[in-house]
Parts: sequence; structure tokens; C-alpha cells
Amino acid sequence: MGEILAIEMAALLAAVLSIGAADFAYHSGRIARRFHSVWVAASITAMCLPIVFWAAGIFVGPGAPAWGLSGMFAAVLAVGLYHNLAAPPIAGRGDAGAANPQRTRGGENASLSAPPKVDAR
Repeated sequence: MGEILAIEMAALLAAVLSIGAADFAYHSGRIARRFHSVWVAASITAMCLPIVFWAAGIFVGPGAPAWGLSGMFAAVLAVGLYHNLAAPPIAGRGDAGAANPQRTRGGENASLSAPPKVDAR
């Protein structure tokens, strides 16, 4: 058990460094969005593999069935991550509200919304 945790911690460290390098390369304009998505999806998938292989070996048993089940899980995880990362960002989401003080909490422009009602007591 201690050995698998040490391997998992090494995989986590390697994945975090790899994702950081991918983000740096993407935001500096050195790689395209698709390659960034593949890189990050592969890093996240690789980070999960030690625990997945260990759990499959415990619950399914050692050998080909455990490796096959782990491989299928890794493939589904990688494809799902790539699909979500490769999608273009949705307009109006993100930090646009923080950068634009004219925007309100609901997302509409403060200058276009109706003025607040004042209680005349």
C-alpha cells in the first residue's frame, strides 16, 4: 500500500509540472488549443493510472482482465477530458465580470438594466 502511494505522489507531481508547462506554452502562444487539450488530457489521465491499475488488480485480480479494464477506463477518461478541454469557451463565462465593473451579478450590463426601485417612505 505504501509503495502505490509513493508511485501516485510521483505521478501527481509529474502531472502537475506537465500541466503547468502545457499552460505556459499555450498562453505564451507556442502551442495550439488542440495540442494543449491533448497534452493536459494525457497528463491528467497519467496521474490517475497508478491508482486505477492498483484498484483493478485488487478487485478484478492480476492479469489481462485488470489491464484491459484499466485501459478502457483510461481511454474513456482521456477522450472525455479532451472533448471538454477542446471545446471553445462559452461566451459570457469566465472572468469577464471581474474585469468589467459595469457588469452586474446576473451577467447583464448595468447600464442597460432597469434602475433599482426606491421605496418612497
